[in-house]
Amino acid sequence: MSTLTETGHRERRPVRYDRTGPVAVVELHRPHRLNAVTDEVSRELAAAVRRAVAEGARAVVLTGAGRAFCSGHDLKEPAPAEDPLEARERLERLQDVTRTIKRGPVPVIAAVHGWAVGAGCE
Repeated sequence: MSTLTETGHRERRPVRYDRTGPVAVVELHRPHRLNAVTDEVSRELAAAVRRAVAEGARAVVLTGAGRAFCSGHDLKEPAPAEDPLEARERLERLQDVTRTIKRGPVPVIAAVHGWAVGAGCE
């Protein structure tokens, strides 16, 4: 499920995607932070689910790398310097993940192990 860049190095993406046959596997890949959610994770997670649908997957399995599924929002991330409109846009991106999963035409199965708190339970 890891991706190699053009130079042959492992790509450090917070969300990994793999599809074998009709099943797409989407993995939160921030094990050093117990897969805590950041704005980048939210964007990539929604994009991965959309990709699965676009590629014709019949089901999506959502999992987390390491010893936790998802520890919620990453509270150690620096608070973004944003005005109220930017804050609203960021929160809309967070909710886009839930909307994408709920409105999608395929089932999304959470393979939960370890911690699943806060945003990891939505």
